[in-house]
Amino acid sequence: GRIIKLGSNVFKITKNNLIQILLFFGDLVLIYLIWGSSNNVVIIFSMFTVMISLIFHIDYFFNLVINPNLVYFPLYNFVEWIWNFWRKNEVKRINKKNDLEYIKIHKEGLKLFIKGSAKFFSILKNKITILYSKRGLLYAR
Repeated sequence: GRIIKLGSNVFKITKNNLIQILLFFGDLVLIYLIWGSSNNVVIIFSMFTVMISLIFHIDYFFNLVINPNLVYFPLYNFVEWIWNFWRKNEVKRINKKNDLEYIKIHKEGLKLFIKGSAKFFSILKNKITILYSKRGLLYAR
């Protein structure tokens, strides 16, 4: 009960325009860390934090628009583009180093990121389904 109450309070707070602007600038800093860092732990932590922040942005935008797909599909494509860009960068780094220990660490970090991404998109899909049902819209796959 407490976690649900805390979560609903957090979503109420993030519906404020000023909080959304602050979250946006925080996202920009985290994206800079993702592109600029060579440390996998920093990259994974930053991407995870950006994903959590995206949930708050999505909730905010979904409450502004009638059709959530207007927000969801461009956002999904943007996150997919970032993921592909990061993955290609990591392949280039591995090819340059050829260190077995580095590759092992990289694979563990990649597995963790993929699990986090899958969970994020699962939460996102559930959120969209709930919003569609609240607005009386049919959710089509």
